[in-house]
Amino acid sequence: MATLKLEDSDEKRLVLDKCEFDFLAIDVCKFVPKSSMFSKQSYEVRCINGPFSAIYFPITFDELRSPHIPIPYQLSLNINENSTYFLTISFPQKHQSHPICSWLTKQAFPRLLKWMNQAPTHAGLYSHALIDSACYAETYERIKETSGKELVKNWTEKTDPQKFVFEDCAIASYLIELWRNNHGYPNQFVDMGCGNGLLVYLLANEKINGIGVDVRKRNIWANFRNVADLREIVLDPSSVYTGLPDGTDFLIGNHSDELTPWIPIIAARLKCRFFLLPCCPFDLFGKFSKRGSNCIPFAEDLGKFGQYFTYIHSIITKLGFDVKLDRLKIPSTKRLCFVGSLPENGLPENIEERILEIINAAKNVNKEFIPRLKVEQVRNCSLLPTDLRTNLTKKIFDYLLNLSLERIGDWRCGGSEKLVDIIKTLTGEEKEHLRQQNGGLQTFIKNQHQVFTVRNGSVGIRKWPLENGEFLSKQKDIRKSECWFFRNHPDGCPVSTEKCAFRH
Repeated sequence: MATLKLEDSDEKRLVLDKCEFDFLAIDVCKFVPKSSMFSKQSYEVRCINGPFSAIYFPITFDELRSPHIPIPYQLSLNINENSTYFLTISFPQKHQSHPICSWLTKQAFPRLLKWMNQAPTHAGLYSHALIDSACYAETYERIKETSGKELVKNWTEKTDPQKFVFEDCAIASYLIELWRNNHGYPNQFVDMGCGNGLLVYLLANEKINGIGVDVRKRNIWANFRNVADLREIVLDPSSVYTGLPDGTDFLIGNHSDELTPWIPIIAARLKCRFFLLPCCPFDLFGKFSKRGSNCIPFAEDLGKFGQYFTYIHSIITKLGFDVKLDRLKIPSTKRLCFVGSLPENGLPENIEERILEIINAAKNVNKEFIPRLKVEQVRNCSLLPTDLRTNLTKKIFDYLLNLSLERIGDWRCGGSEKLVDIIKTLTGEEKEHLRQQNGGLQTFIKNQHQVFTVRNGSVGIRKWPLENGEFLSKQKDIRKSECWFFRNHPDGCPVSTEKCAFRH
């Protein structure tokens, strides 16, 4: 949902005419929901009623639900004699029985206090600063309705469609509004490292010309074949010859991993614009390692990712692009993006020299760009020999069981131990097998999801009498797998054959 502050206008005066209160200062904000189930004629009048106090009044002109808090409320900031700040929320007497009051006081308000305690001292970066929020909301709603819901229904990937489909619907909507407001639509975009190809498909549905390239073809591409141009191509981004189609004038890097730092370089060689949404941190020749202590504004509180974001920004500016930052509204922790455009006088004439300087500064001895393998490596320890997997699970289980006499009824639960201490119980051969599987002990333990839990770095035996029901409610056809406790726990399975989530 977007929020628009209304300036003096007939619309603002109409809202104020419906408001019965008159206070020190008044703002009117309009809500722009992303779903048709909410009112598009919903507003909030914000009134200052004291030095550190404000009242918020909802106003809706139709019968649909408000996308925001539907009752008046007041926020007040008080300071005691010890200079401690107290933020309070209150409601009019006649609204205190409304269900939203309980949610606000028990869930939303505590979270607001937590955010305020963690808030950076510098100015933040507003979401969607480069586009029109109202137009974005309309575009997102249309794409979600016309494409998104059907894609979720028929999703064939193992990933969660509720997250990945609607996230790409949001990114597609953002790009459309970005192009609408900034220098027009591209003649041909290229989505670098397009993965499942969904973003290319959504943009193609909007009649925007472009292709997606990736080192590995995905099965779901077959579903998009009639609409999207998706190509299996192994790129060498360090080459002067990009290998991309003639006429490419916009590059997209949507969680493009190894290609992320190369995309501004390729854009410089093509003399084109780009959109870059960094995620997993890679430099030009491998995993990114934290360097320096200075970060660009808005990235200071992001830890290693803030360092990585600053690193990518340094590449873009060295190449001479005009670069702007924005924050997307997507269900991901990695929401900061770069939008690179060509300056009015073009990129520097010595652009190739600058590119070589950037590459040489990053290059170690005999290091070259290594693309991903066409066949994705399994990295979850699932290919361990069956005997080793069985024996290792039993070894860790027995160790935990003997740590404590805790019971649920007559069923022994054992104790918990730090992961680092459990590692010490493994033999050198067992550790080597885990390393060869590109995984670690924590990955292995999490794979034995019926048997163990991992919380705050400690491993324990799952309290099966209490957690069986949760497994039943979340997973389908789970009884195809055998119950580990039934076969291996000295007390057997504490749940009956009829009620256990696994097969006895």
